[in-house]
Amino acid sequence: MSQLVGHVDVELISQDETNYQKVTITGAKFVLESGGEPVIENGKKSTWYLFKYEGAGFDLTVDFVEIESRIFSYELKSQFVRDQFKSVSILEDELDLDD
Repeated sequence: MSQLVGHVDVELISQDETNYQKVTITGAKFVLESGGEPVIENGKKSTWYLFKYEGAGFDLTVDFVEIESRIFSYELKSQFVRDQFKSVSILEDELDLDD
């Protein structure tokens, strides 16, 4: 089963902008929500993945497509699930796929 390796560093900023917190999240903490099954189309193998990390007040989602063992598209995004944060900034993204 495919999983993420590496890490992502984020900075959480509170609503009143008085609290800044840097958090490192390892790839092992992301769960494969959907995808991961290869599809052969026009003789090429492609696989879509959707990984999710559920944090305290925010979620991170990694959505990407791998074609013939090469990352074709990649998106890392955050979503607030509580309004305690004003923003979540991605400081460093070193996530990668480990088959």
